[in-house]
Amino acid sequence: MQIYANEPATTPGPPSHHRDETSGGAERPDGGAGCRRILRHEALRGGSFESGRGGGGGGGGPERDVTAPPPPPPAMPRPKDRAPRRRGAPPVSPRRSPRRPPAPAPSPPRRHRRYRPGQLALKEIRKYQSTTNLLLRRQPFCRVAAEAFLVRLLEDAYLCSLHARRVTLYPKDLQLARRLRGLNGGGI
Repeated sequence: MQIYANEPATTPGPPSHHRDETSGGAERPDGGAGCRRILRHEALRGGSFESGRGGGGGGGGPERDVTAPPPPPPAMPRPKDRAPRRRGAPPVSPRRSPRRPPAPAPSPPRRHRRYRPGQLALKEIRKYQSTTNLLLRRQPFCRVAAEAFLVRLLEDAYLCSLHARRVTLYPKDLQLARRLRGLNGGGI
């Protein structure tokens, strides 16, 4: 970091009156910050300076006048702000041409239709009465039906075991319950 003698003071607080060595002993309202900047610049460059502060006195190179402003720094290029790169362009399908026609002008937004109470329900009833599609998928419905069948069968078999004055469920209770239901299995 290089600091120049002609920069404005950056020290906060009320100005104090220090002697400025660069202006021939006149008081500076910035507290002598310009002198400190020059001295710090000299110390960073490794050269010697006359005031004796900052250490490293004597023989690093030719003596420079402290009152002379330091040479301007070499211009460094600023990094450009770039958008993040993409790894590759997406492949273009052969059916689609790379040029697209201009989009049509946007139309005004449509108003959402309001139905009277019950009108949508009647519309859905008509729709589902006219189709033969299943409202539930086949496999989940089969699992639910199988579970309901087994629960009812076990309830009837337990009633058979209670009729025989037992609490334990035996296979013969299940057979009796199925036999009482009939050939169709009794449904759900």
